[in-house]
Amino acid sequence: MKKIFVMALLLILFAATVFLFTKSLSKKEIEPQTKTFGRVEVIVSPKQVLASKPVIFELSLNNHAINLDYNFRDIVKLTDDDGNIYKVASWTGGSGGHHVSGAISFEPLKRGVKSVALNIKGIDGDSGSFIWKI
Repeated sequence: MKKIFVMALLLILFAATVFLFTKSLSKKEIEPQTKTFGRVEVIVSPKQVLASKPVIFELSLNNHAINLDYNFRDIVKLTDDDGNIYKVASWTGGSGGHHVSGAISFEPLKRGVKSVALNIKGIDGDSGSFIWKI
């Protein structure tokens, strides 16, 4: 009887370990990134990066020097490791002022994508990319 109890306990522990490990892999958090473009701090936070749903990033731009009067649908592009370019579906933020934030969404990623790059051009005369492995 004691042997059956130990075997059952080991089986439960093994199943719990497998469950927690696979759950942590499927819920992998993609970290926000911060960069400076000229005199503007740009923070990009991935909110949804999946092959089957629109890709969504939250952008926050802050400074005390220039007016952020940009058309974000034109200056932000999303690419993947295969060279695919994804179209902007929407931008929820505004433009103008010293502080701008909003969510920018793109069409769903193609299957098999291993990394994405959010490319921003022309913020205070500077350009750059935010890159994540997924």
